[in-house]
Amino acid sequence: MGARIAAHFANAGFPVDLLDIVLPGQPKRNAAALAGIDSASKQRPVAFFTDAAKALITPGNFEDDLSRVGRCEWIVEAVAEDLEIKRSLWRRVAARRAPGSAYPSRRTRCSSFSALPRGWRRWRCGSCTSAPTSTSTTLW
Repeated sequence: MGARIAAHFANAGFPVDLLDIVLPGQPKRNAAALAGIDSASKQRPVAFFTDAAKALITPGNFEDDLSRVGRCEWIVEAVAEDLEIKRSLWRRVAARRAPGSAYPSRRTRCSSFSALPRGWRRWRCGSCTSAPTSTSTTLW
């Protein structure tokens, strides 16, 4: 799902950093992000309008590349729907994010808003895709 969300932004002309986990035993540390981009480009409907849009996505991983969030104005998470995984990631991102960067989440349960690190709640907004194969994103 993260790669398809990244594709929406890339299709609009924005450069995107797509970070994912490091897969155990995989020599390529960005293999999960690369697989997501590849999958998104093969699904129907295809996620990318052009090859140029696909080229706007830079793959990375949470272990080596999380510092990239420091240059982002819009930070979107699409990790597993496990509150502990989200809290762990939020803590790591909070230490690196730029002041004032927006943080939408596809998390739909409002109870998770209170789990955000101190100072983040004012930059929080919700976003949602209706399904992993959705071609539209709705913000509220």
